[in-house]
Amino acid sequence: MPSEPSVKRFYVTILAALGAPLRPRRQLAELEQTALALLRVVGVRMLMIDELHNVLAGRGEGRREFLNLIRFLGNELRIPLVGVGTREAYLAIRSDDQLENRFEPVTLPLWEPGEDICSLLAAFAMSFPLRRRSAIATPAMAQYLLTRSEGTGTRVALHSYDQLVAC
Repeated sequence: MPSEPSVKRFYVTILAALGAPLRPRRQLAELEQTALALLRVVGVRMLMIDELHNVLAGRGEGRREFLNLIRFLGNELRIPLVGVGTREAYLAIRSDDQLENRFEPVTLPLWEPGEDICSLLAAFAMSFPLRRRSAIATPAMAQYLLTRSEGTGTRVALHSYDQLVAC
């Protein structure tokens, strides 16, 4: 999610994530059609929007336009939409009656020191081609990371429950 809820910036972000060449001064309609076409071609099965609480950074009209965009994408692509952000993301979705009926909030719990967090960290370490074994999955490192990240428990995931199979 861009720092400002702009429909144009959102489409540019999607196109950049898909590796599409970006031409300057494209019209919104062209950005929209290109993004939708590429999302279909690559077979996107779920769209996750991180930092969804940034919707609240916009003014009234821009905020409303972006909420309409979320509704449009769900209808047009017919894929599950997942929004992740702080509690304010939930409040943004609740400000639109149609979106509130389509999304179900899920509060993510704080990570706690123990086997689960060490397993998660070990999985991260295994996904990278490291020359030497990483010590990231140790209890001491897990505690350090939990302290630095505050357990990431302030985030809420909103998902379109009528279309979501697995999250």
